[in-house]
Amino acid sequence: MDRKTFDEKIALISKKEIIPSKTGVCSYKILHISIKDKKIVFKKDSEKKESIDIDSLYKAYIENDFLNTKSIKKHIKSYNRSPAIAILMAAGLLDENGIRINEHIEKPLSK
Repeated sequence: MDRKTFDEKIALISKKEIIPSKTGVCSYKILHISIKDKKIVFKKDSEKKESIDIDSLYKAYIENDFLNTKSIKKHIKSYNRSPAIAILMAAGLLDENGIRINEHIEKPLSK
C-alpha cells in the first residue's frame, strides 16, 4: 500500500470520532488528525491528550503482517501502543486479530 492510500484511510477515521480499543475495554476519542503535520491527537476515555506520529504508524504497518501491542513496540511509545492498534483497526487496515488486511504492501528495499 502506498503512503497516499494509507493517509486517506487514516484521515477517514476522523469521522468516527470515538473508536474502541481492540479488547473493547476502553475507547479513544479522536480529537484531530493532520496528515500535513503527520499527527493523530486523541484522548483515552477522560485522560489527557496524546498523539501518535503517522510516519511511525505507517512504518509499523508496512513492516509487519501482524501487529499487537508487543510487536508495534519498536515504532510506538508504550502508552500509545493500544491506541495505535485501535486506529489501524478503525481505518480498516488491521482485522480484529491484528492481521494486516491489505495484501499489496510496498515494502522498503533491503540494503
